Amino acid sequence: MTPPARATDGRWLPGGTSPNPGGRPRVIADVTALAREHTAAALHTLASIAGDAEQPAAARVAAANALLDRAYGKPPAAVAHLSLAGDLSILPSDVLLARLGALLEGEGLTLEADAEPVAGRRLGAG
Repeated sequence: MTPPARATDGRWLPGGTSPNPGGRPRVIADVTALAREHTAAALHTLASIAGDAEQPAAARVAAANALLDRAYGKPPAAVAHLSLAGDLSILPSDVLLARLGALLEGEGLTLEADAEPVAGRRLGAG
């Protein structure tokens, strides 16, 4: 049996054979519905733990985070952005590496000459 075809973005191609022709099992939907019946009680429990000064600090913080995540969603992950500015194609590799090293040092990072290859090249290879 050949595996189902996927598009380049990972989605299933229309008209192909489904790897799960029966769909999502009904049991999961039933468990989800049962769990949702306890949402109010679970939120009340989280709120009481978060507000109870006698609970360990770690439990209060975890409960507060869980409440905030459910109320506002999880915060987006931070992504570091470094800008070298200018046309990098005209720079010799040693100058480019010096600029990159200075930027990384400013972020508390280092540039290692023995780093894993990136796109078939090692950093520092000219």
